[in-house]
Amino acid sequence: MRSKGLWAAVMALAIAASATAEETEGEDKRIVRFTIGSRVNYSAGVSEDRYQARMTAGAEFDLPFLAITADYTWVNHFQLSDGYGNFEYANLHQAGLGMETDIADIAGLSLGYRGAFGGRSYESHQIYGEGSLNMGDAYISLDFDLKRERYTYNWLRHNNDYLSLAGEVGYDFTDRFSMEADYNFLQDLFRSINSDYRRHMFHLGATGIVATPLFVTGGAGIGTDSSNYRLYSLDLAVSLKVQERLKISLFGLYTYYQSTASESIVYSGKHGGTVSAPGSQSGRNPYIRSSLLGSTFSGWDVSLSATLRL
Repeated sequence: MRSKGLWAAVMALAIAASATAEETEGEDKRIVRFTIGSRVNYSAGVSEDRYQARMTAGAEFDLPFLAITADYTWVNHFQLSDGYGNFEYANLHQAGLGMETDIADIAGLSLGYRGAFGGRSYESHQIYGEGSLNMGDAYISLDFDLKRERYTYNWLRHNNDYLSLAGEVGYDFTDRFSMEADYNFLQDLFRSINSDYRRHMFHLGATGIVATPLFVTGGAGIGTDSSNYRLYSLDLAVSLKVQERLKISLFGLYTYYQSTASESIVYSGKHGGTVSAPGSQSGRNPYIRSSLLGSTFSGWDVSLSATLRL
């Protein structure tokens, strides 16, 4: 099943990349637009080395002052954690519905919902939204993401809640170059094992147009988490638009986890001893392998995606 899912995603990318969509002339005034896409990503260094593949089909309905989107995604090899550094995988079916509106090109607001179900009795419900304010060449945006998921792992029903909050300030220096600074807060609450993991990240990035169809985005981040780690990250994304309707993107993220655990616990008894305390169980990262707790290490993610407008 693993090789079959990966092969299907790779074939979808190849088909999209070889598509010969005609270039759109002038403004596209269609009320309904359809898209298909695929993404393959590979991660290593933090949890188990793993891949994940996604196949998506969506539609956008343009109404006066409002755009409504609907999509379906098949997710292959979605990773599940027991919260103690052990992992399993499931295939998921996900459906979403969202809306977006602009107010005189000054402000924007979007809101959406996604629901999913799949293997290991998995189910999730997600609400997300974003608000933005444009002030000439500068802009400010705030977004949130709330997700509740349930699944069965080793005969235990896991109940997890996720919260993501982000704020961003950006400035367009020219038509071809812009910079942005943002702050991200993440909370993973594994209620079934009383684990509450939190992370704070500050990020500075830039976007440039190398050539008319080629966009490059990169940045660096620094932060801390509740597992007594300092986090340092570097990211780079390259996007190529082919004849307006086809977009191919390559993204890479490198993260360095520096342990700051300095406290020690002295166990009493016949075999006493001293061990470092890498962070309490209630605050540890549920996606770090148990063998890495308390040590300094690095991880990376890379993804390849293609989206075709029909």
